[in-house]
Amino acid sequence: MDDLQTPQKDDLRSRLHERLLAGLPAEALLTDPDVTASYAHDMASFCTAGTPAAVVLPRTVEQVRHVMRTATELRVPVVPQGARTGLSGGANASDDCIVLSLVKMDRILEIDPVDRIAVVEPGVVNAVLSRAVAERGLYYPPDPSSWETCTIGGNIGTASGGLCCVKYGVTAEYVLGLDVVLADGRLLTTGRRTAKGVAGYDLTRLFVGSEGSLGVVVKAVLALKPQPPVQLALAAEFLRLRRLRRRLRDHGARPHPSLLELMDRTTVRAVNAMARMGLPDTTEALLLCAFDTPDPAADLAAVGELCAAAGATEVVPAADAAESELLLQARRLSLTALETLKSATMIDDVCVPRTRLAEMLDGTAAVAEKYGLTIGVCAHAGDGNTHPVVCFDHTDEDESRRARESFDEIMALGLALGGTITGEHGVGVLKKEWLARELGRSAWSSSAGSRRPSTPSGSSTPESSSEPPRKGARTGSVLAVLRLVRRPRVAQPQVVGGHGGREQFGEPVVDAEPLRLRARRHRAQGPLQPGRHLRGRGLQQGVAVGEESAIRTTPRPSTLVGQTRTSPWPQARKTPSTSSSRAKVQWTGWSVPTWKVMWTAYGSSVR
Repeated sequence: MDDLQTPQKDDLRSRLHERLLAGLPAEALLTDPDVTASYAHDMASFCTAGTPAAVVLPRTVEQVRHVMRTATELRVPVVPQGARTGLSGGANASDDCIVLSLVKMDRILEIDPVDRIAVVEPGVVNAVLSRAVAERGLYYPPDPSSWETCTIGGNIGTASGGLCCVKYGVTAEYVLGLDVVLADGRLLTTGRRTAKGVAGYDLTRLFVGSEGSLGVVVKAVLALKPQPPVQLALAAEFLRLRRLRRRLRDHGARPHPSLLELMDRTTVRAVNAMARMGLPDTTEALLLCAFDTPDPAADLAAVGELCAAAGATEVVPAADAAESELLLQARRLSLTALETLKSATMIDDVCVPRTRLAEMLDGTAAVAEKYGLTIGVCAHAGDGNTHPVVCFDHTDEDESRRARESFDEIMALGLALGGTITGEHGVGVLKKEWLARELGRSAWSSSAGSRRPSTPSGSSTPESSSEPPRKGARTGSVLAVLRLVRRPRVAQPQVVGGHGGREQFGEPVVDAEPLRLRARRHRAQGPLQPGRHLRGRGLQQGVAVGEESAIRTTPRPSTLVGQTRTSPWPQARKTPSTSSSRAKVQWTGWSVPTWKVMWTAYGSSVR
């Protein structure tokens, strides 16, 4: 059987390469297995990675659209990638996929100091943008620890945070608008360039943090802030943390720090061993605090007094910006330094309420002792986002098993403390099993139900209904996005005929709602077998149907004609109304029939 499948696979790859080259320059397509293997995974451990059929490095939006249209036609999965600095496996390749690396789309298109916005392509490196806007007296706050190498597209995909989150927030708060290429090659524009705007559903926020599962970001409009004063930092050495947290909580009326970071003893020693920075090896917790207020020295002095009262054995305020940067560099090196302790690491990303941070740290130390492992912790103490790093020998089977079990126990601890399994790294491959546990049954049905049918364009691979869909492993249609904002009070989608050309939309179906709906009818010729495609009016590409599913034609006496997929996920039933030409919608779940319902909101466009 394998002998028969191999020629078929080679033939598909040859067709794929040929079709891709029809719209791409030769240098944008990589097919050498030795080269494409280097694009197969990001920096996460314990995450499976497949063998891509091709790697594409586009430079223009039209090239991205060509890739997505080709993937749709040949039903090939697409995995968008940035700089591959991710820590959850969200950029890992699946077998025979197209890896769409956006690092060549690295232009800063516009910096507007009046409206305080920057318009950038997804491959722009975070630090490059930050320095470019600083030259104009502006400030782009999100600064992940990997800011010198990570890209804006990757930051948007995972809603990245950074060291300044305690005061300035995360990436999601700075994305005003996006251009996104959908699975079938259409270009969706969301959001705005203005400082304010509430027209329609906030589709921009749906894409931020979706890890490439809903579309490929090709342009972003980012909000900027005025350049703040130069910040000064302080380092304080502690033997215990609980009293410190209580004192800092009581200090909430004072100016907000621009940075509040924590390194435990294991992390401090690792940084010292790697960089010879002279940090105190005796510490159990090293607190870093910074202010960018008009008088940062006075604010640091006040915090220094609090630290001394809370039992700090040493408090060292920086004298100038250079000394401050030296202290912050120690924090930025934390993850890299911990990687030197063992041959492999698993980097957790559990965020808990700030009031439970001490319990999280104590619990993590108990997990390390229980499993006999080295676990270092660095944390964004200002917002409760901890990064326990499990260090282990990947060649030792027993130690690898204990590492995985300890990693899971830390996530369980975070949930028990009222936290979340990821504050900024994303779900990816690494935490997909934990996503359902955190969301709960109802929320999971909503998310997973909307993701599983999102394959009409053929750019994703079917997944087991018993397994959470992997974020970042595929790019679905806008249908997946807009099902998430569906409301039970929507009366009935108005059917609009037509095929091809620009999108057509019917009249609003909900009074006083900024929502327009358009539905195209898809008819199937009886039940389909696995791998067959739906064909019919208005259908450009079909939907692959698994063995457990069937699609049947269900005529309606009203204008709405659709098909219902039998599925283990909840369904939405539609019943005709005898008093109106519209069909009433009775929602029993969040999955939908296989006729495509495309939603759009004012403030967004599809072309």
